[in-house]
Parts: sequence; structure tokens; C-alpha cells
Amino acid sequence: MSKIEQEINDFIKQLGGPGKMMPRQDLIFCVVVSGAYQAQAWVDTLNDKKIRFDEFKEFLQTNSFKPVSKNTSYKIVIVPPGLMKDGERNEKHAKAIALRILQGLMPNKQVFLNDANLEITLLMRNKFSDQDIIDASLRTFDQILVAQEGLMTSFGKFVPGLGARNNESWILPYPCNKERDDKTAFAFVLELKNKDNNKGKKNKNNDQDDDEDDDDEESEE
Repeated sequence: MSKIEQEINDFIKQLGGPGKMMPRQDLIFCVVVSGAYQAQAWVDTLNDKKIRFDEFKEFLQTNSFKPVSKNTSYKIVIVPPGLMKDGERNEKHAKAIALRILQGLMPNKQVFLNDANLEITLLMRNKFSDQDIIDASLRTFDQILVAQEGLMTSFGKFVPGLGARNNESWILPYPCNKERDDKTAFAFVLELKNKDNNKGKKNKNNDQDDDEDDDDEESEE
């Protein structure tokens, strides 16, 4: 395991509890943990914190919202807008940039960036204050689009994003697969797996066995 890979693994583990968003190697990492809160609990929490989410209140109060099991944790990687050029500020390019950086940092891992869901968006907005977002972004962005399959609402299909601007906090809908502005970051669920390094060794051993069998046949002749 490389030094940077160990560093990333260590601080991701540390972020399992209360913590901040952590910038590393141009990306930003965080961890959120599900409390298995039902829809009404989220409505009450967001209202208490004065977080605007009117466009998703209807969706939350339908049977479509189903939280995962309690204590399920998610590793999140955030791609700041500064890594993208105009004309490339969308989910597809953000994912490609993050994968390239992560694969370079962790060559011994299989790296996957998966879509999130509305619960993860809620967990992120609830865990991190407006100041957390500002501090992590170094004021380079003020909203985070949480990449996922679009949610069908009464006014169309949208992707939720979270943010803070002018003393207002929100979870707002964003049209799917559209170019974003230079103040929008992108979040994905990070999944790491160990590479199967034994596969090549196994094939090599098989080749050696075949060579030994050929030698035996020649000796018999």
C-alpha cells in the first residue's frame, strides 16, 4: 500500500464520526452514516435547521423514499469545479477526472464512483454546516450536485444538490445532464476494492507447469 493510499484510508476511517470535509490531492473526501431516519424525521430536521427543500418535500412524503439500514456508511468524493473546463462541467467529466486522480493515487485498488441517492444528499446537508462547505471549498464553490439517477417530481425529473449562499441553505433540484456553472462541485459515492494480484501469478505458475510437463515427455523419449 502506497503512502498516499494509506493516508486516504486513514482519514476516511477518521471521518466515520463527527468530522469535516477533508481536501486531499485536489479532491475532497467525507463520510456520512445513515441513521435510517424515515421521511417525516427528515422533514422535521430540515425545517428545524431552516434548510430549504420544498421541491423535495412531496417526494419525501411518498412511499418512494426508503432509507437504508442504520449505521450504513458512505465514502464520498467531491470534485471541485476548478478541475473542470467550460463545456465540461457535468457529471460525466467530473467522474472521469476523479477516477483518473484516484487511480493514480491508489494503483493497487479497483476504484469505483457510484451514483448516490436522496438519502445521501440529506445526510451530507445535515452533517455539514454552511461554514464546513465554505472551508472545504476555499470559497471556490457554494453548491454540490450529488450525482444520481434523476428523481421524478411533480415538475419533472431532477437531480438534488445541496448548497449555501447569502445566508440561505438548501437542497434544490437541478435538471439532469446539463452543463453547470463554475460554482458547482460534484459528489460521488466512492467504492474501493482490492485488485486480484494472484491472477497473474496463477497463470505464470500454470505456464511453468506446462514447461515442466514438456521436459518430462522429452526425457521419456
